[in-house]
Amino acid sequence: MRSISVGFLMLLASFVSTAAVKEKAAVNKFAEQTVRNDSLFVNLNDVLVYKSLRDNAYVGQAPVSSSTLSGSKLESMNAENLKSLAVYVPNLYVPDYGSPLTSAVYIRGLGSRLNTSAVGYYVDNIPYLDKSAFDFEWQDIQWVEVLRGPQGTLYGKNAVGGLVHIHTWSPFDRQGTTFRLSYGSYNDLNVQLSHSRVLNPHLALSVSGNYNQLDGFEKNTYTNKHCGARQSAGVSTKLAYRSDNDWKADLNLHYDYVDQQGYAYAPYDETSHVVSYNDPASYNRQLLTAGLLLEKQSENLIFNSMTGYQWMKDNLCLDQDFTPASIFTLNQRQNLNALTQEFVLKSKDKQAWKWVNGLFGSFKNLRTNSPVCFKKDGVSMLEASINGNIPSTYNMTFDLTDDELKMPSRFTENDYSAALYHQSTYQIPSVDGLSVSAGLRLDYERVSLDYASSALMNTAYTMTRGMMSIGDNLAVHSLLNGNLASNFWHLIPKFSIEYAFNKQNKLYASVTRGFQAGGYNIQLFSDLLQKQLQADMSVQLKNSIAQQLQPYVNMGMPQSAINTIVSHIPTSAGVENVGKVIAYNPEYSWNYELGFHSEPVNGKLQMDGA
Repeated sequence: MRSISVGFLMLLASFVSTAAVKEKAAVNKFAEQTVRNDSLFVNLNDVLVYKSLRDNAYVGQAPVSSSTLSGSKLESMNAENLKSLAVYVPNLYVPDYGSPLTSAVYIRGLGSRLNTSAVGYYVDNIPYLDKSAFDFEWQDIQWVEVLRGPQGTLYGKNAVGGLVHIHTWSPFDRQGTTFRLSYGSYNDLNVQLSHSRVLNPHLALSVSGNYNQLDGFEKNTYTNKHCGARQSAGVSTKLAYRSDNDWKADLNLHYDYVDQQGYAYAPYDETSHVVSYNDPASYNRQLLTAGLLLEKQSENLIFNSMTGYQWMKDNLCLDQDFTPASIFTLNQRQNLNALTQEFVLKSKDKQAWKWVNGLFGSFKNLRTNSPVCFKKDGVSMLEASINGNIPSTYNMTFDLTDDELKMPSRFTENDYSAALYHQSTYQIPSVDGLSVSAGLRLDYERVSLDYASSALMNTAYTMTRGMMSIGDNLAVHSLLNGNLASNFWHLIPKFSIEYAFNKQNKLYASVTRGFQAGGYNIQLFSDLLQKQLQADMSVQLKNSIAQQLQPYVNMGMPQSAINTIVSHIPTSAGVENVGKVIAYNPEYSWNYELGFHSEPVNGKLQMDGA
């Protein structure tokens, strides 16, 4: 069924918009006096003129390929999160893997599905350090900026592909109450409510909330329940302070909760796509983000301080085989704490030489508990695999005596980062409209990992040769336990030259280096643990066979014959160097770009190419 009651909803939206306009007109007159010099932006017919806290160039005018969308434009396109934004922005791709946990972002084909994102993600100048927190519903959006190509000089590591920056409205810049409601097929319900007002000439407040639900588009034929059924809710508040001595402060708080049931996954089949699996599949996440922005202006300088904190707790249950059989499952739980601090001192654009100095530091602690469980059918498959790889000349069979094989793993990742950066732009006096820019960032990072991954497998074996028959029960316990640490130093340069024919038409060329930070891939531990389990099992098997054959020595069997039998038992190599296997090095790229910004019809048409 298509969306219902469309006419009613449009009428309701029109009524709410009218009410919001009337309330906005009734705001106290002192609000107008307070906000007239508050913002660095002007919004005329959705043409944004805004200056970044980290740069001296206005949005869309910097020598970089970019796309900028206003909040009203996003609302008209119903783009309310990162995945929906990708539909409208060239070179931006955000695949949907079925869960907010995996939010890979690609710009110009550069990205990362695992580990750290290769595209930077900022909300109100606060960086999000883990892509598990990227996917949430936006609200009160003023504008969104997407920068293509490496942005490491000003924005640091892991922006090798580019950057997505979300900006929300200040309550000084927009007051009133807005309400949005939509309903569609599959019980697709979306409710948003926000209110902002100026409390006095120095203080303004905004509060917003949203609720979303969706039944999902497929059914799990095993449980006869919807796959992808999802509920989410979020609350945001912003408290803005403006003093009489050019100090500004913004405190942002955002809490988001999402609960998703099931995934529409199935083994690939060319003729059918039936979703049918027996074990639970779900994901729920709590996300809390806080940001404090301070600004002080003098006659020639602007100082900014940006402090961010993020807490996340999630739980993923997954039927990893996605079949009606009980083969193996995963239950992964994460707990994230991240803190960032950045100081920026920059010149005002009154002189030919404009510059930006910055100091950045961050700390991220991510604790992951991800036990894998081979269930009854999975144990049978492992048993068949073991017996199928034993040469028939051994006359040996194995029986795994456990109904389930559990492989618990616990990881603690700590990431410390610090950076110092500078960027200068110089307007050539002798050539009107010609300017050159150069930037350099020195970045230090320390990555550490504490890990503990184990498995306990109980098995029984029998081996016969002629009149000889032996057997034993084995309890194989494998453990990978330790800690790793790596240190990285990076230099990130950037050079650009720009020529402005006039205010509406500019041509630029740039050379930029980007890098993706190194680290450790904990998803390899399942393979490592299985390898170690095979090695430990072969050692125990050799020792057991040698012991079980000793009574036959008293019956006249030569010791050399026993040694020969034991020597023919295959030996598996264990894991000798965990760090060498799971560590990955930083990745670097050089980006050479030639582009232009053009506005052939002032305020009506913009053209960009690169």
